[in-house]
Amino acid sequence: MKLNKKGEMFNLTKEYMLWMVRIIVFFIVFGVIVIIIYIPINYEFKIDGLRHSLLRQHLIYDKNCLSYEDERAYPGIIDSKKFNQDNLEKCFSSEDYGTQITLKTNSINTIKLNQKWNKFEFCFDKDSFYCTNQSYYVLVYDKNKLEPGILNIMMMNSK
Repeated sequence: MKLNKKGEMFNLTKEYMLWMVRIIVFFIVFGVIVIIIYIPINYEFKIDGLRHSLLRQHLIYDKNCLSYEDERAYPGIIDSKKFNQDNLEKCFSSEDYGTQITLKTNSINTIKLNQKWNKFEFCFDKDSFYCTNQSYYVLVYDKNKLEPGILNIMMMNSK
């Protein structure tokens, strides 16, 4: 079947329009795929916050650290006898972190771990150091009675 010039022009225009739509859809799909692949590759995972959280949990919940125990460990209850420099240095032996632990009950007791890091004031340079400061409401077991208290744990390490 032969078409005249107007019919041929209509078919060519229709074909060009279909190709334009196909090209636009192709570039949109290609762009979305590139974005999906590119974002995770260039995303930097910052795991210092997770490490600090795990170390704080270890200090609070481990029976060898601060947690009160008789036959079992009681999470969230701090044994005042275990809150001393020697016990915490045995429990927390990391050379990469500076830690300052403060227990506030009737009095305020502060212990600094890892003297290499604790010569600095905490969080003085946030560009070079990663710092966290977390407070926990705890019960403190002291002389066979429980008292409410606040345990504050500040941690710092280099980026």
